Amino acid sequence: MNFTARLAGVAAALCLSFGAVAADNGTQPITDQDQCHSCDMWITKYPGPKAEIVTKSGHVYKFCSTKCMTCTLLRLGESDKIAGIWVNDMVGNDWEHPDATFIDAKTAWYVQGSSRKATMGKSLASFSTEEAAVAFRKEFGGTLYRWNDLTKEILGCKVPKKPTVPME
Repeated sequence: MNFTARLAGVAAALCLSFGAVAADNGTQPITDQDQCHSCDMWITKYPGPKAEIVTKSGHVYKFCSTKCMTCTLLRLGESDKIAGIWVNDMVGNDWEHPDATFIDAKTAWYVQGSSRKATMGKSLASFSTEEAAVAFRKEFGGTLYRWNDLTKEILGCKVPKKPTVPME
């Protein structure tokens, strides 16, 4: 087998494996028809990172911001029904219209309180690497956190106008 054929085979295998990883997380693209599970805001109408929670039953709950999702989880508590908690990776992502590049919320790096606005005021920006989070913080301000450090007090979570519906 020549080098070109082997390289093509490796490339195909990598594409398939990355595709399988992306499909396995259960997230869905956020569309203009989606409203936030917590606050009912139209998700794509506002800038900044978005979030999704996928349950073991396959239900996907979409959120207008990482902050709205995190405050919801802090109010409800994490359930054994949750299969995954996902946030936009803002590394190289468009702040105004983030794509469906999601990372595990529990492994992400966060910058809270930067000058970049999101749906719910000050953003909770999410990044896959510490280096990207630090660079963002240097440019836009804020404080660096990990998932387990986030609290209602740090985020300034407010009581929602509508009752928070438990996830199924």
